[in-house]
Amino acid sequence: MVMNKNIEDLLNKYNMPIWINDYIQEYIKSDPINALKRGVSFIEVKRKRGVVTSSYVVLPNGIKFNMSTVIYILSLFYYGEKEIEQISESWSSIVDPVHPSYIKHFVNISKLEKKHIRAIKNLMDGLTRRPEEPPESVKEVFNYIKNLSTWQQRFVALYLILRYSYSAVFGQIFYKVFYFVMPEFMRSFGKVYIDSNGDIKWGIEETKRIIKSKEISNEDMIKLSEDLLSRISVSVKGEMHLAVDADIEKEANLMLKIAIAYPLHQLKDYGVKLDINEEEEIIKKKSEEIKSSIEKEEG
Repeated sequence: MVMNKNIEDLLNKYNMPIWINDYIQEYIKSDPINALKRGVSFIEVKRKRGVVTSSYVVLPNGIKFNMSTVIYILSLFYYGEKEIEQISESWSSIVDPVHPSYIKHFVNISKLEKKHIRAIKNLMDGLTRRPEEPPESVKEVFNYIKNLSTWQQRFVALYLILRYSYSAVFGQIFYKVFYFVMPEFMRSFGKVYIDSNGDIKWGIEETKRIIKSKEISNEDMIKLSEDLLSRISVSVKGEMHLAVDADIEKEANLMLKIAIAYPLHQLKDYGVKLDINEEEEIIKKKSEEIKSSIEKEEG
């Protein structure tokens, strides 16, 4: 698709990959006059400030969220960080003299995650709310990661698939959007996420090395991606009612499409042979199967 100057400038400004243009163009087609302006309004706020009360939050662009929705979203982040902390602690307890650097790495990541957990808890305390229980679809994502049996799978799941779906899309957007609503909270919140010791950077580089050196076969890499991304898709779709209530369903669907595509593009950039469009369709089909399975288990 042809990329107009406004979109190109936007992607460059926020250091986003060019391939996102295709998904933005599709989003714009839904409302050619207003869609781009509305989408940009979430992060281009200029001097506008949001509003926080005990019952609702208003973003600088006028979008209103019930406080219960904000707390629920924070609860999902809290649960995710808590699970990663526990998973990292579990992996650091594995007896493996062949990979001592991996053991040490996850000892450090467990400590780092504890700081992340405290930061989210402090943010929720500031709003006088407590974390809520996540749905089974979210638990399913982390249960899958817990059961991965090789170091290679664990690194790819954590530092590529999870990072480029949940964190790079939903985590970053949440931070940028709410920074202008609660700057004093979000400023201290963001500082905790700085990788001051380089542990996360090391994990990312090791993941890149694992993929490029083909320590996981192409077939196994694709299966891991499909299995995990389909679960991530189910977990996000399960919360789409929140976007409907806030009248941002189109924007949420755009974020979901980018969240699924992002890890696939990264894998392709690192040498994994895959067809992005084909994988998106497979993940869509698998996510429907997983959703039906979860619903049956819930009765």
